[in-house]
Amino acid sequence: MVVEEKDVGIDCYATACVTHADGFTGVMRHRFTDFRVNEIGLDGQEARITTHKVPAPIFTPPEEVRYESVSDVCRAYGEIYPENGDDAERLRVFLEAAGGDRGGGGDGDGDRVGPLEVSLAVCGDKGKRTRVHGLFKNCPFLGVRLDSKSGGSDGDHKVVVAVGSGRGKNGDGKGANNKRKRDDRNQRWSGGKTKYVRFVMEKVNVDTNNAISAVASMLRINQKLFGTGGLKDKRAVTAQFVTVPHVEPERLVQLRKGLNKMLVRLGNFEYAKDQITSGDLNGNRFEIVLRGLTMPATSGGDANGASGGAEANADMVRKAVERTRANGFINYYGLQRFGTGVVPTHVTGEHLLRGQWKEAVDSVLTPTIAPKGDVSRALGGYLEDRDAAKAWKLLKRARGVNNELAVLEHLSKSKETAEDYAGAMDALNTHAKRFYIQAYYSMVWNSVVSERIRRHGASTVLVGDLVIRRDEVKRESAMGKRKRKDREMQEQRERDRGGESEDRPDRVGREDRREGQASSVSRLGDPHVVSEEDLKEGRYTIDDVVLPLPGKFVRYPENETKALYDEYNARAASDHTVKSFMATSFPGDYRYMIYRPEDLVCKLYRYKTDDEELPAFEDIEDTQDGEGEGEGKLALVLKFSLPPSSYATMCVREIARMPTDVRFAKSQKV
Repeated sequence: MVVEEKDVGIDCYATACVTHADGFTGVMRHRFTDFRVNEIGLDGQEARITTHKVPAPIFTPPEEVRYESVSDVCRAYGEIYPENGDDAERLRVFLEAAGGDRGGGGDGDGDRVGPLEVSLAVCGDKGKRTRVHGLFKNCPFLGVRLDSKSGGSDGDHKVVVAVGSGRGKNGDGKGANNKRKRDDRNQRWSGGKTKYVRFVMEKVNVDTNNAISAVASMLRINQKLFGTGGLKDKRAVTAQFVTVPHVEPERLVQLRKGLNKMLVRLGNFEYAKDQITSGDLNGNRFEIVLRGLTMPATSGGDANGASGGAEANADMVRKAVERTRANGFINYYGLQRFGTGVVPTHVTGEHLLRGQWKEAVDSVLTPTIAPKGDVSRALGGYLEDRDAAKAWKLLKRARGVNNELAVLEHLSKSKETAEDYAGAMDALNTHAKRFYIQAYYSMVWNSVVSERIRRHGASTVLVGDLVIRRDEVKRESAMGKRKRKDREMQEQRERDRGGESEDRPDRVGREDRREGQASSVSRLGDPHVVSEEDLKEGRYTIDDVVLPLPGKFVRYPENETKALYDEYNARAASDHTVKSFMATSFPGDYRYMIYRPEDLVCKLYRYKTDDEELPAFEDIEDTQDGEGEGEGKLALVLKFSLPPSSYATMCVREIARMPTDVRFAKSQKV
């Protein structure tokens, strides 16, 4: 089964219900460079590599001094506290006892006779105390490790120096070694009080996880240290912001040669206080090429979209773009949301919500349309003989089948687990479990919005609709991540003090949300229910209307639209007790019904060969916009921005009025 638009509720346009007769078709992503995505950060900055220069250090670490004898250490201590002669002598005795003066007269036999710690009087000057601590980090000649810590009270400061025993938990064992490494790293870090380096990662035909994995491998650090705002398309040229803690920009620059082989580039390095986390973006900027435009005969063009009808074709395409700029497009979840397998992910999600565990397992383990080697044998074999252990052994070395491996591993543990299909699905990681359920709810959202548009069109606000003003969300985004967090903390403190009334209908659910359940429900704010007076006064437009993604904390429209949700929720209802897949375990979300890309612009371009790389949008001159003699094939170049989680393919679908499913794409030729 190849998922088509109608299977997931995509069957309307913002200006009319299903019809492709008034549109045109073209080939998308013929080349990787035909689909470009540049992330827009929370600060409004567009991810784009413009420099590979290393930023100037915020903090320059002092030159490290390594001492070679007890005398050197005591002399340095005397320079810091010349008045503490007695302490300097006691320090000398301690050091000689600790490891022997191997560079200046000690016996160095490792037999320690004398104190294993010494207390040194220091003043309240933190800078001087820090210098004293530094003395004992650079004494390799002793052959032992020294630990130092501050003590005393106001007016009676001291530094206690002791021989590290290699045991205990206060600076003596493995934890102490790790702490020392962190301290040394922090002292060498050129970013000063900032913790992260932020940079732009540009990649071509590589998915985000693989690109990050390659960078982490070259740096020999854990991939989990890297922060991104989200995943970007593989078959495209994409640029996004990335953060990683305490990695010097010079090290990232040195990766250039190795990364170039896999078409990954890093640049625009800067120090940053905050880590980028999932959702930390204002949207994406797209540049998309549609090649080999084919026009209806009524437009005057031939079957190839070229020849004598160039002027009419160009006019029709520009009108289509202008129509979408003016009316917007339906903010559907695109087909990418539903996977590329034989069984779409929303089908698996419905099985899970209904407690149909065996069907869910079989849907996950059904081979893809074009399985290869061990993957085909393992999954196909399991569906025939139900031998999970054999399938798992065949599959365990394959790549890109983490979900299948997790399910098979659970089923193969014992005879008792061989038919524990609920446990097998619960063995998936948290992201995968949520992904399948959200896919079903995405299909519900698409289907509900299509039915609403069929009944009332895509420009009418109804009494009982839910609305969140767009201008308020824009102000929220402009606040920035740190200000939002500060405000949320303040609101929480007010709620803890009873400063927020519990009976306010526009706050329903917010007090009940738990940590880890926040979503764009809170990012967009709480919706308002449109009243008769709102409608009469014209306070809201279709741009403000949101529809909920089903969940525990959302409220539903107070009109006929709610009945549509009730139907789908009843369809997936079940009394099973597996918490991971209970409808009440999902918080829900809100999503704007229509999005109007105000910055949408286009240019037309004539090209001669199918694989010709088109110029960047800025380099296409007006004389190439489909005018003149009309030689060659016609391409449309689009440029526009979308907010997070909106699909560029749905915008292109509205403009061209062509399907976006795989079967249709394969039927098109440049």
